[in-house]
Amino acid sequence: MHEFCAVLFGLSMQQLMLRLAGLEPKAGTFFYWVVCGIWCILFTLPVFALAAQVERWVDGPSVKFARWLERKCLKMYKNMH
Repeated sequence: MHEFCAVLFGLSMQQLMLRLAGLEPKAGTFFYWVVCGIWCILFTLPVFALAAQVERWVDGPSVKFARWLERKCLKMYKNMH
């Protein structure tokens, strides 16, 4: 999820913030690192929100389905032996 968000909007957001601050990417100055720190904080919030939704709508139901399927397969296996 984190890499997906970084590619989807994180890197563009970072480049925009650096341009607005008048800094070159990888400048290495103190102000560059301050902007990167602010970006990290701002980037973390939507990533956590998206990750929570993915867990709720994808991970949770897929685990529930896998448990159901496992029970069915084990029941079938036990009935065969």
